[in-house]
Amino acid sequence: MTYTPTDDELSKGLHAVFYEIQQLAFTPMLSTPDAGINNAIVESRLLHVRTLLDFFEDAAKQKDDVLAVHYGFPSRPIEEVEAVYRERLNKDLAHLTYSRTRRTQSDKQWPYDRVVVPVIERCHLFAEHVLATPSIYARINRDDWQGLVAVLAAVRTAFEV
Repeated sequence: MTYTPTDDELSKGLHAVFYEIQQLAFTPMLSTPDAGINNAIVESRLLHVRTLLDFFEDAAKQKDDVLAVHYGFPSRPIEEVEAVYRERLNKDLAHLTYSRTRRTQSDKQWPYDRVVVPVIERCHLFAEHVLATPSIYARINRDDWQGLVAVLAAVRTAFEV
């Protein structure tokens, strides 16, 4: 049996989605020569990627997960994010595993164009969907969603080759 959120849950859930997208959008703008802080930024970015992959791709979880389909946005895989990176999002980021210890320095790289950018592109489409469906952004005003769309567009442009 799939979970059916209440109107209040949908409103609060959309606020949480806005936060996830906003945090993902702002992390590529951060840089520091400090390796420890840089690792924290990368891990934060990847955690938001992992969270948003579930949001966009899952159509009928039985738990109380917030899903894009709850907002009339179609659920479909973000195919550009390859299986190897999906596995690493779980094994290297969200779980302490021995496979993580076997990675070389070059194996530890996260190619933004193949991991982050496809999710940012889907976020951009979702934010535009929210703007086109005024009734669903009750807790966050239209200007904030428009600002987020502008930031997402700028981040996408920054990664274009």
